[in-house]
Amino acid sequence: MASGAGLDAYDRQRRPRTQMITRRSRRIGAAAQWASPPPYTLHDTALRLLPPASLARSLAPVLDWAV
Repeated sequence: MASGAGLDAYDRQRRPRTQMITRRSRRIGAAAQWASPPPYTLHDTALRLLPPASLARSLAPVLDWAV
């Protein structure tokens, strides 16, 4: 069984990253729910115009996790 100190250290290490991912997910989810044509069209157009490398760079903080 893990010690309380070990769990505390794990939480301190992981919490900032998981909070960042939660905030990003909330923003992306909110944008994905836009129903009004102008913002929705702007969002879709921007995503289509972004180079794939740019999208990959924006996801790096989520995907590049090393303990």
